[in-house]
Amino acid sequence: MIMASRINRRRLHKTVFSLLESGRSDEARKLVRRLLRERSPGQPGDRGTLLYFLFEIETYSDRYVEALALLSRRRSLGFRTSGERFNATLLAARLLMKTSQWFAARTELTGLLTDHKCISWPGILQALDAYVAADGRCREEMNQVLREGCEAAKARFGINLEGTEENQDASETIRRMHSLFRDSSKAFQELECGLLLSVTERQRDEFVGQLRERARSERVGFIRDQMESLLRRFEEKRD
Repeated sequence: MIMASRINRRRLHKTVFSLLESGRSDEARKLVRRLLRERSPGQPGDRGTLLYFLFEIETYSDRYVEALALLSRRRSLGFRTSGERFNATLLAARLLMKTSQWFAARTELTGLLTDHKCISWPGILQALDAYVAADGRCREEMNQVLREGCEAAKARFGINLEGTEENQDASETIRRMHSLFRDSSKAFQELECGLLLSVTERQRDEFVGQLRERARSERVGFIRDQMESLLRRFEEKRD
């Protein structure tokens, strides 16, 4: 019999996993929960051990959401060494990956790998491998989000990107779109200022001609509309 006042970890481990292997996970869960209820907040060591056993039960049962919640409770109690903390962080990241929470997993691993103490931790290679996997999935998901954003921006601003490949990386497309929009905006602002600040009729005619020429070849519909609107207003004033 397992004494409530003191945890025999080896015996508890044997009992719990015997129950799990015989398909009696509910009994194992109830046993550990009862022991946990009997522990006071002043016994963080025992509570941490029992929470870890509950975590193992849920992981064994493929109940990853429940396992994550238990691991979070265990982590809130703190750890004696940085190695224990790193191990818990890696466990959390792996569970997040199992539940397709790639961005949360990457955040956990980023915090782990940027800790200078991680360099001497034996699990660093596993953490690096997990980060690469999580980051790859994040990039896949974000690439689709960025593609959808690209299409929305193209439609909103009427951007015509020449020579865009169907399978071109979304990041490259965004850079090209932003560069084109920025250059078009700058060109319009310069022509607008030149026209509005013109002193002589000849100067105004020169800027009007440049503005019309630019509007005919403008690849950003939003900017072209502003150019044409400015030309109409200018023509109305002249009339």
